Amino acid sequence: MLAVKTEIDTPISTNRYIVRNNHHCNSYNFNNQLGYLVNIGNATNTCLEIPFQMLSRIYQASLANNCIYDGILMNQLYPQQVRNHGCHVHVVGMIFVKLGLASIIDDNKYQIINKPGYDFSK
Repeated sequence: MLAVKTEIDTPISTNRYIVRNNHHCNSYNFNNQLGYLVNIGNATNTCLEIPFQMLSRIYQASLANNCIYDGILMNQLYPQQVRNHGCHVHVVGMIFVKLGLASIIDDNKYQIINKPGYDFSK
């Protein structure tokens, strides 16, 4: 599990960090699932909720997608989140990178590392 204040910046997006882990996520009908609250805004302090269950689902789908995670896959699984705020794509990607589950291929893709049975809540 990522610690509070862990930075998840990309080369073109800064001031992204974990505000809370084990956060109770309620946006998008997440129904109080545990996950991360992530700051994505410089001046606005905008935050995204990223439940562990969401990470697990995206991770499993990425493994089935030749170990590739990208915006296309995210849009297939969570189109409302991508429509509302495209930052979801790279926030999830950088969480995977910081957890040691992915590396950046280019500006739009992440290479997923297969770690069977990975538990996002620990």
